[in-house]
Amino acid sequence: MNRLSAAVLGLASICFLTSSAESCSRVLWNDNGWSVVVGRNMDWFEDIRSNIWMLPRGMERNGLSEENPLRWKSKYGSIVVTTYDVGTADGINEKGLAGHLLYLPETTVGPRDESIPGLSMSMWVQYYLDQFATVQEAVDSFKTNPYQLRMAVEPTSGKPATVHIALNDPSGDSAIMECLNGKFRVYHSREYVVMTNQPTFDKQLANLKQYRAFGGDKPLPGSTEPADRFIRGAYYVENLPKPKSDREAIAAMMSVMRNVSAPFGISNPERPN
Repeated sequence: MNRLSAAVLGLASICFLTSSAESCSRVLWNDNGWSVVVGRNMDWFEDIRSNIWMLPRGMERNGLSEENPLRWKSKYGSIVVTTYDVGTADGINEKGLAGHLLYLPETTVGPRDESIPGLSMSMWVQYYLDQFATVQEAVDSFKTNPYQLRMAVEPTSGKPATVHIALNDPSGDSAIMECLNGKFRVYHSREYVVMTNQPTFDKQLANLKQYRAFGGDKPLPGSTEPADRFIRGAYYVENLPKPKSDREAIAAMMSVMRNVSAPFGISNPERPN
């Protein structure tokens, strides 16, 4: 399957799953021999009034920081799903780079250093979709284009929008990005195919090793807690049968996302993760 087909398939998975499920998880299937597919569930305590936007190349952007905002012009067009129309939660650009924003309570941005351009979390995913064609390009950009992440505020509750993001591309490459005490942690590997919420990604990886399918002796966990959903997502995507068509690939991914989603009716405003 070519890059464009893989990108379109990924977008179909993003858009459908974002609108039809609740639990906040991202799963990437990049070793099925047919296509690269990503699934994403959204877990939140209210309707986030999502809209789908088509954004063109050439848009003048800024990072929405009061002092010294990061500035750029969009190099690539993208299709995105918004939260409250104030930020991009999920999207894919014309080169097939896709981004996904999930809740992470541990996120902290640290004090402002005005000598470094600032980027609001509401623009975090969009910055990468606008500027880069691959995960490798996005990860490498930290070396030449530093920025300081700034906290956004969830518009209805006024609470800090503490998040982390995942990036993936049609080659199957993947990166998880977190910000703790103002310091970035970037986990870059094709093997990093699952992201949920807390704990931080390093602790999720350590926890994974305690379960039977990953070297430990614990049975597969069953709760809707983020750490349990992480284990199930990793287990299920590893054991999917090889697809023979786009339809089978999408159906297989949907089966995984249903198994890591939270049923309707159990959302909690105090624990949106």
